[in-house]
Amino acid sequence: MAVKAPPRTSDGYAIGLDLSGHLGYRSDVARGFTDSAGFVFGNERAQGGETGLEAKLLASVQNYGVIWQPYVAGTVDWRFGYSHIANFPGQAALATGDALTFDDATTFVGAKAGFDVKMSNGWIVGANGFYDHSSDTDIVGGKAYVKIPFGATDVSARY
Repeated sequence: MAVKAPPRTSDGYAIGLDLSGHLGYRSDVARGFTDSAGFVFGNERAQGGETGLEAKLLASVQNYGVIWQPYVAGTVDWRFGYSHIANFPGQAALATGDALTFDDATTFVGAKAGFDVKMSNGWIVGANGFYDHSSDTDIVGGKAYVKIPFGATDVSARY
């Protein structure tokens, strides 16, 4: 039986550009209710398609069996065929009922920044933050996470 030492990992880096896009459709309905004053709110519906692009600049730096992957990204998303309507049924405060149409923003631009650290055991630890902007909305957020693989993983040697 021949025994051979596992290959040594080499330190180094790579830089990449990831261009991606998405296309989807959504339909959300908020069911009506009656508030404590007796005013009746009808169903509210938001629906339409969405498409978008993302350009992500990333680096992969391997050092002592650990892979660091920092990245920055720019995004742009567009809504198409979009409608947002709230219905109010006839009642004492609003005899004939009404429908209210909202004119929400349909174009969003944003930025993301973050990093992933892939350990030699396959675990990935990371954090990121993002900012999205439109003519009527600003959204800021982020997350920190640990991804633990189940099953076989490629484990690099630590020599």
